[in-house]
Amino acid sequence: MSTLQVVIAEDNSNARDILTRFLETFEQVEIIGAASDGEQLVRLVLQKRPHLVLADINMPGMSGLEAVRECLRLLPELLVVFVTAYDQYAVEAFEIHAFDYIVKPVQFVRLAQVIERAKRVVQTLPASPPQVQSVPAEQEAKIMIQSSRAIHFVPLEDILFIEKMGRKTVVHTRAATFETYESLASVMKKLGPGFVQSHRAYIIHLRHVLTIKPSGDSVIVQFYDYEPTAFASRDKLNEIMDRLVSSY
Repeated sequence: MSTLQVVIAEDNSNARDILTRFLETFEQVEIIGAASDGEQLVRLVLQKRPHLVLADINMPGMSGLEAVRECLRLLPELLVVFVTAYDQYAVEAFEIHAFDYIVKPVQFVRLAQVIERAKRVVQTLPASPPQVQSVPAEQEAKIMIQSSRAIHFVPLEDILFIEKMGRKTVVHTRAATFETYESLASVMKKLGPGFVQSHRAYIIHLRHVLTIKPSGDSVIVQFYDYEPTAFASRDKLNEIMDRLVSSY
């Protein structure tokens, strides 16, 4: 019998502990990760490829519903059970093909029924672990930007440059700009090979560079059909030029 691999997504530590204790009593069940927000859940699903996710809905930043939509896009065979104090999200949850919906407080018998059903489903799957959908080409891939009011999924191909402005990081596209409090270094880790950190406060997308123009101690970087500019430091200039030339 295959072991049912589970990820818990719950921002409340007490609720997370209760789920953990319940799950630890079941045979052939392994908790392989825990997330406290939606964005962390998406990363865990990509990294761990679980069979089952137990997800709260009201979490900081990206909600459980938003995170699960992205998880199911990446791993369509993933089983998702929402565990929430609210019943008004049930219709929306099942519209995105939730496996089940449990209203808190969680009853052991109710959870046991769901786990047994999930085990039976997993037994019908191929012996190999669930496969994450292949990562799309850069022009189709998206980056998740969490602002104070919304979660944005911005195509990498659309990004011209990213700059640090005070405490905020600003992502520039021709259509709009997106602000987040995520660090520039953290955003850089999500980007594809076509991006380079040109300056301590700037990341540029080489595909969209129109002009490189030295100006004093810095270098101005201009982009096709876009007035705002980025900057590059002098010590990065050779690397940028080499990569631009090699792309032709």
